[in-house]
Amino acid sequence: MSVLAKFKCYEKTERISYIEDTVNVTVRLNGVMGEPFGGATPHAQCEMSICNKAAADAFMLGAKYEVTFKRVTSPKPEHPPKILDHPQA
Repeated sequence: MSVLAKFKCYEKTERISYIEDTVNVTVRLNGVMGEPFGGATPHAQCEMSICNKAAADAFMLGAKYEVTFKRVTSPKPEHPPKILDHPQA
């Protein structure tokens, strides 16, 4: 089973990044009431720290986003996990 959640970006903060070729952006989103689960989950928050410029540019203040939550059933992740598309420090 998966659950579709709707969020609205209410804050986007960019800071100086000390790692070459990256950004330092924090986005904060609040849940938006919507069906089919809006009445069952009237409150939701999401906060992300983003270092990839293309990913950071995808978030705009006031814009709404849909997120699908689905339980992961694959084998345990590698330790330490690999970070994709992230320059080595």
